Amino acid sequence: MEIGQMNFKVMSILDAGETTKYGHPTPTQVNVKAVEGKSILISGHDLKDSVQPAGADRRDWRERLYPR
Repeated sequence: MEIGQMNFKVMSILDAGETTKYGHPTPTQVNVKAVEGKSILISGHDLKDSVQPAGADRRDWRERLYPR
């Protein structure tokens, strides 16, 4: 029972942090048609980690995602 209570507390803290930073999620229409080119799918809980890797500028970030 204690583990379940701790899990609930941790999830509440994570939710508060994410909704403070990004707002409450709402249903949104997106384009689901295939398009030519490269893409990356990032789920909500990975968004902050993916936006700007530590110490990287935009050019470095693109080079890491799309190495030549």
